[in-house]
Formats: sequence, structure tokens, C-alpha cells
Amino acid sequence: MSPLQERLVLDHPNARIAEAVWEAVARGDAAALRELLHDKVTWVPYGIRFGAPRVGRNAVLDFLAEVGEVADDLRSDLLDIMVSSVRATILVRLHVQRGERTADTRLLLLFEIEEGRIREIRSLPLDLDVLEEILQ
Repeated sequence: MSPLQERLVLDHPNARIAEAVWEAVARGDAAALRELLHDKVTWVPYGIRFGAPRVGRNAVLDFLAEVGEVADDLRSDLLDIMVSSVRATILVRLHVQRGERTADTRLLLLFEIEEGRIREIRSLPLDLDVLEEILQ
């Protein structure tokens, strides 16, 4: 991507929302994240033991706290942002440690955006077997 194309993507309002959501999650800033989530937000995690959909801001925040409690160390790096008029998708690299086990994997997050807030999140681990092994 050229520098101009990259700047245009990052200037897109949905890219700014997606980046702000991920930064709030990375900082553990529940108050900032709450403001970025739609009242009726739904999070649908695929393929991991946390697979049940979560509906509503509190349920999503509780879900993130639950994920954080399972791992001894959880760090992430934002790798890419892709946007459209109603969606944003981010690709992140996760480093997860639980006891003696560690994993480095990638996670794709698809955000549906409504009224300037995240209405739906679908998360898909790209290396599902690696992530499931460490979280079991």
C-alpha cells in the first residue's frame, strides 16, 4: 500500500473507531471501550472455549475480563486495519502465556459499525489449534 493509500485508510472514520477500540482493549480501559460500544453490541467469538455470543456492553466487558483472567500474560500488536462504509476489520498478533505454555498467534476481528459505535464483533483466531491448546 502506498503512503497515500495508507493515510486514506487510517483517516477513514471506521478505521479510527476500530483502532480506538483495540487501543482501549490493549490498555484495559473499560470506560473508554464502553463509550465505543453500541448499547446492543454483540460479540461472537469463533472456535475457542469462549464461543458463546455475548450481548450488551456489560456482557462484552465481562467477556474480555474473563479472557484476561485465563491468561497469565496477554499482549497484542495491531498488524492491519481494513475498512468499508459499515465495517472495519483488524488483524492482531497475540502473545499468550498460561503457566509454562506460550503461544503466538493471529486474530481477525470484524467490526460492524452503526451510529459511530461498534454494533457487532466477530473474532476469528487464524491459528485456532495453537490458541485452543494453550487455553484448555
